Amino acid sequence: MHRLAPELEQILKTRIEAIVDRVAPQDTEVLHGKAVIEIKSSRFSKGTAVHELMKRVPFVGRKPIFIGDDTTDVSVFEILPALGGIGYAVERCMPGAHGTFGFLARSAAGSPVFASAWGTIGNERFRARSGGHRQRPHGCFA
Repeated sequence: MHRLAPELEQILKTRIEAIVDRVAPQDTEVLHGKAVIEIKSSRFSKGTAVHELMKRVPFVGRKPIFIGDDTTDVSVFEILPALGGIGYAVERCMPGAHGTFGFLARSAAGSPVFASAWGTIGNERFRARSGGHRQRPHGCFA
């Protein structure tokens, strides 16, 4: 939401909170993420969405692998064990994540250059590569 106008972050947060407090239903919550503000029902989350998707074809019987980079992704990390899945956070430890990926580089504009993952995950080998560089996910012990 405020990615293109970071100087407006605090003003937007304050105004959105005031609007939600004044006009939103009781079950509405505001999530502050990395350069984003989500207004949503507290009855639903990314975690409930992934849980529902895993009940449907073609996902039934599969193990989810999730990579997230924001506080809005925590609800998915929380439900992954019940689904037999695993999740990794980008650049920092997050509650429920099995590990983290750091950025291999930043572009001239300062944007992250992500590694592309390949191999197997779990007790098996896992590697990420970008431009010949290899990187292993780090454990998260939060």
